[in-house]
Amino acid sequence: MTGVPREKIIGTQFPDYFTEPAKAEQAYRQAFYEGVVRNYPLAIRHVSGKITDVLYNATVFKDEDGVVQGVFAAARDITDRKQAEEEIKNNKPIPEA
Repeated sequence: MTGVPREKIIGTQFPDYFTEPAKAEQAYRQAFYEGVVRNYPLAIRHVSGKITDVLYNATVFKDEDGVVQGVFAAARDITDRKQAEEEIKNNKPIPEA
Protein backbone atom coordinates (compact mmCIF):
# COMPACT_ATOMS: atom_id res chain seq x y z
CA MET A 1 0.00 0.00 0.00
CA THR A 2 2.95 2.33 0.47
CA GLY A 3 4.84 1.50 -2.70
CA VAL A 4 8.00 1.12 -0.62
CA PRO A 5 9.82 -2.20 -1.17
CA ARG A 6 9.66 -4.58 1.80
CA GLU A 7 13.44 -4.54 2.29
CA LYS A 8 13.34 -0.73 2.65
CA ILE A 9 10.33 -0.63 4.98
CA ILE A 10 11.82 -3.00 7.59
CA GLY A 11 13.31 -1.03 10.45
CA THR A 12 11.60 2.26 9.56
CA GLN A 13 9.08 4.14 11.67
CA PHE A 14 5.54 2.74 11.30
CA PRO A 15 3.67 6.07 11.72
CA ASP A 16 5.62 7.76 8.92
CA TYR A 17 3.60 5.92 6.25
CA PHE A 18 0.29 7.43 7.34
CA THR A 19 -1.18 10.85 6.62
CA GLU A 20 -1.54 11.49 10.35
CA PRO A 21 1.59 10.07 12.01
CA ALA A 22 0.46 11.06 15.53
CA LYS A 23 -2.84 9.22 15.08
CA ALA A 24 -0.98 6.16 13.74
CA GLU A 25 1.36 6.32 16.73
CA GLN A 26 -1.68 6.36 19.02
CA ALA A 27 -2.98 3.16 17.36
CA TYR A 28 0.44 1.55 17.71
CA ARG A 29 0.61 2.46 21.41
CA GLN A 30 -2.94 1.22 21.98
CA ALA A 31 -1.96 -2.16 20.53
CA PHE A 32 0.98 -2.41 22.92
CA TYR A 33 -0.89 -1.21 26.03
CA GLU A 34 -4.12 -3.11 25.45
CA GLY A 35 -2.73 -6.03 23.45
CA VAL A 36 -5.03 -5.36 20.52
CA VAL A 37 -6.47 -2.61 18.35
CA ARG A 38 -9.37 -3.18 15.98
CA ASN A 39 -10.79 -1.21 13.06
CA TYR A 40 -8.82 1.94 13.79
CA PRO A 41 -9.36 4.37 10.87
CA LEU A 42 -6.20 5.68 9.25
CA ALA A 43 -5.04 6.74 5.79
CA ILE A 44 -1.86 5.42 4.16
CA ARG A 45 0.18 7.56 1.78
CA HIS A 46 1.66 5.77 -1.26
CA VAL A 47 4.99 7.05 -2.63
CA SER A 48 3.02 8.27 -5.67
CA GLY A 49 0.98 10.52 -3.36
CA LYS A 50 -2.19 8.40 -3.56
CA ILE A 51 -4.04 8.20 -0.24
CA THR A 52 -5.81 4.99 0.80
CA ASP A 53 -8.28 4.89 3.68
CA VAL A 54 -7.77 1.80 5.84
CA LEU A 55 -8.88 0.16 9.03
CA TYR A 56 -5.83 -0.79 11.07
CA ASN A 57 -5.87 -3.93 13.23
CA ALA A 58 -3.05 -5.26 15.40
CA THR A 59 -2.49 -7.96 18.00
CA VAL A 60 0.56 -8.16 20.26
CA PHE A 61 2.02 -11.60 20.96
CA LYS A 62 3.72 -12.14 24.33
CA ASP A 63 5.56 -15.07 25.83
CA GLU A 64 4.52 -16.72 29.10
CA ASP A 65 6.46 -14.04 31.02
CA GLY A 66 4.55 -11.23 29.30
CA VAL A 67 7.47 -10.16 27.12
CA VAL A 68 6.43 -8.94 23.68
CA GLN A 69 7.57 -11.37 21.01
CA GLY A 70 5.96 -9.69 18.04
CA VAL A 71 3.00 -7.89 16.55
CA PHE A 72 0.65 -9.01 13.82
CA ALA A 73 -0.72 -5.93 12.10
CA ALA A 74 -2.88 -5.46 9.04
CA ALA A 75 -4.48 -2.53 7.28
CA ARG A 76 -7.66 -3.26 5.33
CA ASP A 77 -8.39 -1.00 2.36
CA ILE A 78 -11.87 0.50 2.80
CA THR A 79 -11.90 2.65 -0.33
CA ASP A 80 -14.86 0.80 -1.89
CA ARG A 81 -16.83 0.97 1.35
CA LYS A 82 -16.26 4.72 1.71
CA GLN A 83 -17.27 5.29 -1.93
CA ALA A 84 -20.47 3.29 -1.42
CA GLU A 85 -21.28 5.26 1.74
CA GLU A 86 -20.74 8.52 -0.13
CA GLU A 87 -23.00 7.39 -2.99
CA ILE A 88 -25.75 6.45 -0.54
CA LYS A 89 -25.36 9.79 1.22
CA ASN A 90 -25.51 11.74 -2.06
CA ASN A 91 -28.50 9.79 -3.44
CA LYS A 92 -30.57 10.03 -0.30
CA PRO A 93 -34.11 11.25 -1.04
CA ILE A 94 -34.89 14.76 0.12
CA PRO A 95 -37.59 14.73 2.82
CA GLU A 96 -40.79 16.55 1.92
CA ALA A 97 -41.42 19.76 3.83
